[in-house]
Amino acid sequence: MEIQINNLQNDVSIDKKKVRELIRRIIRLLRMRGRKELSFAFVDAETIAQLNREYRGSDDVTDVLSFLFSPHNMEKDTERKVISGEIVICPSVARDNCERFSTSLEEELALLLIHGLLHQLGYEDEEEEEEEREAMSTKQDRILVALKSEGRIEI
Repeated sequence: MEIQINNLQNDVSIDKKKVRELIRRIIRLLRMRGRKELSFAFVDAETIAQLNREYRGSDDVTDVLSFLFSPHNMEKDTERKVISGEIVICPSVARDNCERFSTSLEEELALLLIHGLLHQLGYEDEEEEEEEREAMSTKQDRILVALKSEGRIEI
């Protein structure tokens, strides 16, 4: 399993070792099989807004983006031979979300890691199909509850 973590922002302190441990646990909970080549980048609001504009055509600042590097990532499948991609997270937006959703920063960052990894498995939340969004949301919530019950949410 190849996991790269790049902290390219100074707004929120990120403990790479704890993030790596959390990612590994989420991957196990998601039962992601095969070789994993994943990169996680923590960036500032300006950078994620630029990426969002360039790749999604939206001028909004967002909290997480997930980029698939392997064509095999396009279908929901935990048994793929290779899962390859990059997940970009904006910790300052996560921090702002904490107030909106009454969550801790650790919980919000864990949620974004889960969300990005689900996209790597082919889950979508912007589909017109309500069933698809619900499936992703349910799985995301289940993993978050498991992490909380294990006391794993601390970054």
